[in-house]
Amino acid sequence: MTNISQQTTPFRIFLTGLALLFILFVALLLRTHNLTTVTYVFDESFSLKMTEFSFVDLWKHVSEDTHPPLSFILLKIWGILFGTSMFATRMFGVTFGITTIIGAYLFVKEAYSSSDELGHRDASPASLAALLTAAMIALSPLHISWSLIARMYSLGTTLTAFSSWFLMRALHKIKPGMRDWVLFTITTIALAYTHHFGLFIIAGQYCFAAGYLWFHKLNGSPRDRLANLKPVFISALIFFWVWQLVLLSFLDQTQRVNANFYTQPFQLRDVGHTFYQLFIFDKGFPQVMITGLIIAQAVFLGLVLLLLGRRPADIFIFIASTVTFLMAIIYSLTSRNVFKARYFMFAQILLFTAAAILICRIPNKFVRNITIVAVLGGMAFCSHWNYQHREMMADHPGMAAALTRYDSISKSTEPLIVCNPLLYTTAITCTKNRKRVFTYTRDRGQEYPFYQGSSVMLETDYVNSKMIDQMKTRWIWTLDESRWLKTKVPVSQEWKKIGETHYPDFNCELVLRLYERKQNSGTQQKIGLLEID
Repeated sequence: MTNISQQTTPFRIFLTGLALLFILFVALLLRTHNLTTVTYVFDESFSLKMTEFSFVDLWKHVSEDTHPPLSFILLKIWGILFGTSMFATRMFGVTFGITTIIGAYLFVKEAYSSSDELGHRDASPASLAALLTAAMIALSPLHISWSLIARMYSLGTTLTAFSSWFLMRALHKIKPGMRDWVLFTITTIALAYTHHFGLFIIAGQYCFAAGYLWFHKLNGSPRDRLANLKPVFISALIFFWVWQLVLLSFLDQTQRVNANFYTQPFQLRDVGHTFYQLFIFDKGFPQVMITGLIIAQAVFLGLVLLLLGRRPADIFIFIASTVTFLMAIIYSLTSRNVFKARYFMFAQILLFTAAAILICRIPNKFVRNITIVAVLGGMAFCSHWNYQHREMMADHPGMAAALTRYDSISKSTEPLIVCNPLLYTTAITCTKNRKRVFTYTRDRGQEYPFYQGSSVMLETDYVNSKMIDQMKTRWIWTLDESRWLKTKVPVSQEWKKIGETHYPDFNCELVLRLYERKQNSGTQQKIGLLEID
């Protein structure tokens, strides 16, 4: 079989490039739908609040949360360069969502570009597999949803794709090339500094790299084999040395999660829900557990079938994927449950690659093409389902509507007290009067848990009941939540409720309430501005 570079004609290169551009265009359309009409979710508003700190303070406050600092630092730099509007901040996630597709294409093309990889006589299978992988990522509802959010997940998938590409490039060189090993090391460090779950992927990458270099030349002496391990050993040593900078924070965060986190103990249903969301729809429901478990079994069988091909890239995908899932299961059983679909987005790229390779190995061209159409058609349907869900979210602008009402009615002396930090971080992104928006603070010993956003809060963001009563104002507003956590600002007997308005949001139902001091009269001035109980 001739090398792929000799089989590729200029016209084929042109068609491949055109197809990739079309995939990227579709991906961009899906990842910018209702980009600025859906209110920030807590994960986003938390990240934006974090970026308001100086770089030094940001590092300190991140250590009080559960994530590494890189995504917050990059988001802060992004805001400095492009602004902090909703469009600008959400394009952070969208941009890395698009670069993920490019990185995955390059990875598959490099991994299966040698003459003995896919087992075909021409160049088309490697390009086809790369394009098919790119198309599946572009249409993935899970990847679309988390690319639309100013968060670290699309950044993590980008780093997974590019680190895998650089690793393949480094291993395919007859003589070890420093540039590719340096780039691989940098991207793995960046991945570890983006999300702790990336450590599972990185472990799989280094395991494969060590095994590949050890067994690559079976006729070599043990000394020669050890010499072959030199680049991966140096890379791993540098990685660990740099990662030590966040190691203490990682251990502290792990202890904090183990002591107090909202996840339930690991159960089989978590596996079903995770795999359903990885391949079908971003939002899991109780009734989809069986479907998800069937998908999980199909994925495992597919990985085993891929492994039977015994190509180096096949082995890499199998090791990196299985190591990730096995380590996640072990951690979930021995510590806290980490089976969340968004955490597995890094491994999802490899699973899509495995599916694309298996499809491209179907010997019958007609069956292969029908399978491609069926898979992409099914994923297009799922992405349309996700598109409709995004429409529903845009139709429930609860937080934005509540804060718009508050801004239009309240006077400069009338504060808004939000029931918890989780809602506060989003509320301040929707108001023009941020300086008079506060969070109610609980009594000592009943502080908010870190997963409700307390790590980004300042003392000046909080008010307690005594401080509320001492405010020199006749009116106060509260923002409560009645469907999700069901939290409410406890107002003292000094205040009389005048009215309330409910604002359905896509995650909860917000309640905007107006109170007047009992010692004042003339409440008719405000009656009618809110619905009365």
